[in-house]
Amino acid sequence: IRNMKRLTGVLKGLSRSLYDAVDKFGDVENTLSFFSQSLGNNAKQTASVIQQFADAGVINFTKFADQTAKLNQIYKGYGIQAEDAAKMALNMTQLAYDASFALGENGKDIDLWMQRATSVATGQTRSGYYFGVDTSVRSLSENFDGMSTKADKATRSMAAYNTMIDNTTAIQGQLAREQMNTYVQMDVLKNRVELLKQSIGRNLLPAFEGLIRYGLV
Repeated sequence: IRNMKRLTGVLKGLSRSLYDAVDKFGDVENTLSFFSQSLGNNAKQTASVIQQFADAGVINFTKFADQTAKLNQIYKGYGIQAEDAAKMALNMTQLAYDASFALGENGKDIDLWMQRATSVATGQTRSGYYFGVDTSVRSLSENFDGMSTKADKATRSMAAYNTMIDNTTAIQGQLAREQMNTYVQMDVLKNRVELLKQSIGRNLLPAFEGLIRYGLV
């Protein structure tokens, strides 16, 4: 009986260790499901671009993909064609990362810059100023025919997006340029550890489910 209790204790300890790894994998699965539903036929091509950044270790695939899917939902909701929406969402997410390194705190404030990118997509003028770009209707009307307060959301968001891309060329690619920066290298290690945890979680999932069946979790 004593040996059985010890064995049960060991297995429960093991199950707690496995839980974190499996949980990481679960987060990825949920994000990929949302990503696939959001981008539809454009999911595979968009994911391959994100994977290139992830392979280099410079971004967390789950976080990047989740933000891209959210922006894609916004753009599609405004009536923008799916292919254009996917491209815009991908580029705005990448711009948020670039801005974090060029204008922010070396990637430490990426969540803040992703919020600002989302705000730009939804038409909040103030957020554009953080990127050094004026996306107000008054400013947009100077470069886009038919732009006014009566323009539909698709027209306004497309105009704001094009203005953002055209006026942020100085910071675009900043993350790649600072890849050897100490802060970036620390993130590379962190992201690769996360990727390893997710991979381990995928492989251990059957064993973890077995522990659940035997009431050891």
